Amino acid sequence: MIRNFSSSINNPALCMVLAMAIVGVIDNFIVIIARNSSLWQFLCLRAVVALPLVLLLSSVGIGTIYPKKLWATILRNSLIAVAMLFYFFC
Repeated sequence: MIRNFSSSINNPALCMVLAMAIVGVIDNFIVIIARNSSLWQFLCLRAVVALPLVLLLSSVGIGTIYPKKLWATILRNSLIAVAMLFYFFC
């Protein structure tokens, strides 16, 4: 029997744990990346890698491409952008 991932009660928590694990791995390469590239190159590369992955997962049925709460998505992305600016420039 195949369980539907998106109907699991632990879906948000599992997604957050997986996202933090991915961010943890990426953070190990920040020192190497920061020596040779700029913040904007890093963000573009991250988008180039993340967008096809999100599209693939949503096409398989793991989540959707559209946010449920647009204001929360905009707030989260704004805070991440500000955090990146502090991380690279302070």
